[in-house]
Amino acid sequence: MLDLTFIGVPSRISPEQAHTLVHEMDGPPVATLGGAGNVARVLAEHNRQAKLIGQIGNDAYGTMLLDECHRLGVGVENIQRDDHPTTLKARAISRDGTHYVMKGRWDRDRSIMCESPICELPEDTDALIFSDYAKGMFPAHFDLTSKLIIGDIKPQTIEQLTKEISIDYILPNKNEMNQLKEIARGDDRLGLLGIRRGIVVTCGAEGAVWFDLQSGDSGTISIDEPLTGDHRSGAGDIFTAKFTTLILDGCSLEEATRESVRVSSHAATTGEIIW
Repeated sequence: MLDLTFIGVPSRISPEQAHTLVHEMDGPPVATLGGAGNVARVLAEHNRQAKLIGQIGNDAYGTMLLDECHRLGVGVENIQRDDHPTTLKARAISRDGTHYVMKGRWDRDRSIMCESPICELPEDTDALIFSDYAKGMFPAHFDLTSKLIIGDIKPQTIEQLTKEISIDYILPNKNEMNQLKEIARGDDRLGLLGIRRGIVVTCGAEGAVWFDLQSGDSGTISIDEPLTGDHRSGAGDIFTAKFTTLILDGCSLEEATRESVRVSSHAATTGEIIW
């Protein structure tokens, strides 16, 4: 997915207008990797080899996405292109960057399911992060033996994906967790969704809650200082990237959750990633 950020002057058309609009755009939008691409960006920037698997369009936005991957050192050999549009997300901010304003956020997505696997999983893969942003998913016809599987995906996709594979950890937010409980028909049936090891519920300014499905232990990780600033977009992707590296490095679920909360909350406040 490609994120487009427009920068301009915020204003209101009338007192009755519910939302601030951004006018007088400062040139073309800034293009960055979004969704799974942003997770890969964070990993690549912190000395982890990251490759994307997915599909993009044969359009200008697809080319922009590939160019950004090349610039960041994110592998793209497993990305396929076709005639469907590249998934987009757009946002607008004021020139001074001190507050977040929207100019009618719009998404353009593929909304399709691939009917066949699009590549072979590289043999040196340590972990596979499914990150769909509710924009469609492809079948997981891979040999996933001994691979760490992280599900940073929407509830409706989890139910479908776990019919094919077992996921080690899922990372829903609070609203997504409530949807999962409805799908599972109760807290005590979450394990039936095919989640093997644990669940971490990210709670924004409240921190996160972790559940170890093997031991039955759970706990809450709070944020030490209140979140401030306008850098929260993408904090969840930073959490996913850090959490994955910590689990691969042998940290416990509690340790991985605590450190991921620290890193992502700092980034949400300052815009800086202190790895």
